Amino acid sequence: MSRILELNDPFEWIPGLDLVKPEAEDLVKWHMDRFLKEMNVNFGILSFSESIHEPVLWSHYADSHRGIAFEVNIITPELHKVKYTNERPVINPQWIFDQNEEPRLLGIFKKFWYLKSLGWAYEQERRVAIELSKCRTSNGMFFLGIPTDYLNLKRVILGARCNLGMSYVRRALDLNGFDYVGVIQAKQDTKTYDIRC
Repeated sequence: MSRILELNDPFEWIPGLDLVKPEAEDLVKWHMDRFLKEMNVNFGILSFSESIHEPVLWSHYADSHRGIAFEVNIITPELHKVKYTNERPVINPQWIFDQNEEPRLLGIFKKFWYLKSLGWAYEQERRVAIELSKCRTSNGMFFLGIPTDYLNLKRVILGARCNLGMSYVRRALDLNGFDYVGVIQAKQDTKTYDIRC
């Protein structure tokens, strides 16, 4: 699971604030940080992309094309398409100090799970928020076993700069009951800026 405070978009889960007096900005920021830390303890994000051909994705999320990607069929209503917009939702900071507004704030923040600025649209992201209490931990990281009725692994795609041998990956898949899964090496397209898979 990706942790909220470790996501690469610094605006993740942070609404715009309306009617903040300059002398109150530090206090409001402190409360927002506290809220985000609490959410970070309780929730993680599992992300997917609809695109395998975007080179920026390979650069950011697959170790500059040295990593691998898993192509999957996903069958779950919990997976939400991220909405990309430059209209940042704004809240009244007074709600942060009012415990009666906590359910309202949580509802607003849950909408942020699926909102990002237009600059991230190349990701074509779909994501699901997961309660970390449902995960197992190892070395400070959180993992969730994905049920077979949730997703179906189709292909393992080695990045264009990946040093793993296809035969090594094929053998590992076969030994673990994934003999139906394809393995291919991504390549740079010769005419466009796409990654061919």
